[in-house]
Amino acid sequence: MRIEGIPQPQADGSSVWQGVMSDITEPKQREIDLQRSLDHAPIAIVALALTDPDPPITYVNRAFRLTFGYDRSTIPRRSDWARLSFPDPAYREEKLAALLAELDAVAVEEAVLPTREVMVCTADGRQLDVLVSAVVSEGMLLVSLLDITERRQAEWQLQQAHSALAESALAITEAIPVGTYTMVLPPEGGMASFSFVSERFLQIAGLEREAVLADPFQAFACIHPDDYDAWVRRNAEVFAAKLSFDGEARILVRGEERWISAESVPRDLPDGSTVWE
Repeated sequence: MRIEGIPQPQADGSSVWQGVMSDITEPKQREIDLQRSLDHAPIAIVALALTDPDPPITYVNRAFRLTFGYDRSTIPRRSDWARLSFPDPAYREEKLAALLAELDAVAVEEAVLPTREVMVCTADGRQLDVLVSAVVSEGMLLVSLLDITERRQAEWQLQQAHSALAESALAITEAIPVGTYTMVLPPEGGMASFSFVSERFLQIAGLEREAVLADPFQAFACIHPDDYDAWVRRNAEVFAAKLSFDGEARILVRGEERWISAESVPRDLPDGSTVWE
């Protein structure tokens, strides 16, 4: 049962409580059944009441206790949970304030909180990457917290491996005794531009990296005047039809005339652009 009473002061200084007593067996049983189900859930879940600006925590499941090390005795209210789980005041100000405001809105509107990612401190001082979501059910705000720390660490390790591989690939590319380059044609077409040129490419053509990356026509500046029009026309045909490129031309670098050959093969990227390498 649930009993609620309101005191009414009397003229003689006494008070009379006028109240009601309600049978809440059915909703209480649903709440108990829900908690039993949540206690076996593999995701950490905490339940908060909806009746207080600093709502009491009414339930934490087994996964929550095992993951974060807190129980209702250590975090009786939301403010206690916030203080212990987010001990850094600057982080609380930056991240937690917005999250709590969203939780309040969910509680009022009985909506669903889209997933948010936060850093949570455990009872033993570990920092975990956590995905938070929330929903109102059976008169409670149910907040779920999924520990993704291992996933984020794996992503970081993979990123480091990719960076190391990219550095190795660049070192190998720069060591090749021919000039190498990459040109990219955007999905909407138009003008292709250089996204990479090797040091040897710049040495052969007598060019500066910044100028070539800023303006692809700078790479044609070294082409001999008698070969220039045919070379530019051939490039335009290749980009328009997305063909492989294979050509020879004379170049003038610091007054010296030399012959070069250039080859590249197109490759389609997932975003719809085409790259010639």
